[in-house]
Amino acid sequence: RLTFADGESKNFNALAKITYKPFSSTKLNFQGMLSVWNWTEYDHQWKFNLPGLTPQDKKSYRLNLSMTHAFSEEAYLDFYLSQYNVLKSVKGKSSREQEAIHYQTNPGTGYEDRLSYVVSGDYPWWMDHEEVHNVVKFDYVNQWHFRNQLKAGSEATFFYLNKFNNLRKEIYSFDPKFPRYISYITDYEYRPRQISFYVQNKMDYDGFIANMGVRMDLFDPRATRPLVEENLTQQDSAWIINQDKSVKADLKTQVSPRIGISFPISEFSDVRINYGYFF
Repeated sequence: RLTFADGESKNFNALAKITYKPFSSTKLNFQGMLSVWNWTEYDHQWKFNLPGLTPQDKKSYRLNLSMTHAFSEEAYLDFYLSQYNVLKSVKGKSSREQEAIHYQTNPGTGYEDRLSYVVSGDYPWWMDHEEVHNVVKFDYVNQWHFRNQLKAGSEATFFYLNKFNNLRKEIYSFDPKFPRYISYITDYEYRPRQISFYVQNKMDYDGFIANMGVRMDLFDPRATRPLVEENLTQQDSAWIINQDKSVKADLKTQVSPRIGISFPISEFSDVRINYGYFF
């Protein structure tokens, strides 16, 4: 295992971009990014046993493909595909390979003092956390009238979220010869998705400009939640809730109006009014 001293890490980044015009009205762009990062987080209690700390790494890449196509001088389309992938790992040893943690001995008691420095052993932490975002997006713009410009588009994101985390912590023990531990375990795999649509029309009447539009967002968790609908009362006995049942999480929707108006009131001053839901 590769362990870095305090403040040390290794980081590698790469970027590539290609632009291609197969036709005078069409342009393609491809972009790729890669990042690899290795490090070990410093823990002062482990200053005399740095090799026992768990090395960590983060590997990610992003691939983008975009196309711009002009139908005419007044109308064009932007189309976009993207994938982003990141994997965060904590490379601890398995429970069978881990060496037990030992601390400096307290001269007064003859036992290890668990508030002192660690002198040997392996930090008990292991994790894999992966996220994948697949995105499809398009935007359409059309100056359909010399006073009106139409914009419309949609974006869809498909997620993959996977995490397994196992972290063991030592807790207080009345007898130093018999240490006690508690494990924090996180284990999940989800595939949520979200999609949005918008349409907007911009009107320009000799300085009086109005933008009228609406956006709609939908989010599907594609997951379940505990079926806990009880209202807690002041009676302690009512706080015992049966959580052995689950229910599908609801589809979330949001409709957001977008209105903007501006007009001049003098040669050097404008009035601007906006209303909408933004997030």
